[in-house]
Amino acid sequence: MEENIQNTSDYVSLCEDWCPGQTLPDSCPMFAVDCEMVITKDGYELARVSVVDEKLVCVYDKLVKPDNPVLDYKTEFSGITQEILKNVTTSLSEVQKDLSTLLPQPCILIGHSLENDFRALKMTHPFVIDTSCLFQGPPEAMTNWFKPKLRMLAKRFLGKEIQTGTNGHSPTEDAQSCMELVLRKLKLGDKMSLHKTDRSILSEVASRGRPTAIVDRSSIVKLFGGLASHYTVSRDEEVLEEGRDAVSSHDLTFLQLHSYEDSIKGKAKAPPEHSRDRVLRQLDSEATDFLVSLPRGTLALVVCGSNDITRMKSLLRLKLRDKVKETGGHRSNWSRSRFHHMTAHMIL
Repeated sequence: MEENIQNTSDYVSLCEDWCPGQTLPDSCPMFAVDCEMVITKDGYELARVSVVDEKLVCVYDKLVKPDNPVLDYKTEFSGITQEILKNVTTSLSEVQKDLSTLLPQPCILIGHSLENDFRALKMTHPFVIDTSCLFQGPPEAMTNWFKPKLRMLAKRFLGKEIQTGTNGHSPTEDAQSCMELVLRKLKLGDKMSLHKTDRSILSEVASRGRPTAIVDRSSIVKLFGGLASHYTVSRDEEVLEEGRDAVSSHDLTFLQLHSYEDSIKGKAKAPPEHSRDRVLRQLDSEATDFLVSLPRGTLALVVCGSNDITRMKSLLRLKLRDKVKETGGHRSNWSRSRFHHMTAHMIL
C-alpha cells in the first residue's frame, strides 16, 4: 500500500493562507483547469495547461517542457507531438508561479478527475469541484457509483460533442465544458443527475399502483430499495424459477441472467473457447421456454447482457451485411439465438 501513496512534499499550494474551517465568501470566483500530459521515465508529466474563467474565456494556456525526455507523447489524447514541444522552454516551476499569481485567493478550481491535473501540476488546492463526481445523484445512488467521462457529460447535459477530433483533446475546450457543467448544475440542481431514481421504470410503474418485482443477485437487488419486490438469487436456474413465481403476481418483472457475463469474465467452468457459444445457446433455450409459458397481460424484461460489446459489434457488422443483401433482393435470415440475449420480450 505504501508504494502507491503519492509523495506531495514538493507540491506547491495555491492557497497557502487558507485555514481549516475557513468559509468561502459568496463572491468567490471559479476557474476551470485542464492539463495534457506525456509519458517520461517518471510517469506522466505536464505538457500543456489551460485555465478558463466563469465567462468561458481562456485566461491561461501554456505548453510546458517536461523535466525528462518524452517516451510517449500520447498524441491521440494529448494532441502533443515532438514538433509542438520542440522549441518550448516553459518549465513546470514557471507554470506554478504563473498560476499562483493569476489565481486569486481564495478561489474555486473546477475540473474533471482533478487528481490527475494536480498530480501533473504538482500543486494542491483546498476548494475544488470535480465534474467526475458532481452528477452521481443522491446518497442512495452512490452504491452504483462510477466515474463518467467528460465527453459523455457534455453530450448529455450540454448537448454538445467534444473530443471528437483525431489530433487529441483540447484542454481549453475541456476546461470550458467543465465550467459550463458546473454553472448549469448550480442553476438546475438535482435535475442534472446521472441517477434519477424518481424517473426509473420501476418507480414509474409503481407510482401507477402496478406491482413490480426484480429477480437478481443481492448486490443489484439492494440498489433499488423499496421500488420493487425482491427475489434474491445466486444462480441463473434460480432466476427463472423465482421469475415464474414473481410474474404471476406482478405486472412487471425484471430478471437478470449472469451466465453469459460470467463466461466473458472467465468465471464459467467450461473452457473459454467453448463457453460463450454454449452459454448463449443455453440462455436462448431457457429464456424462450420461460417467456412462452408466461400468462397473457404480463410484462417480463429478461436481460442477459454484458459490458463486453465485442459480440454486439460483430452483430452490427452482420446486420450491415444483411442489409446489403436485402438491397439485392435477399431477405436476411437472422438466428433467434443471436438476439435473445440482448432483447426484452413483452407478452401480451
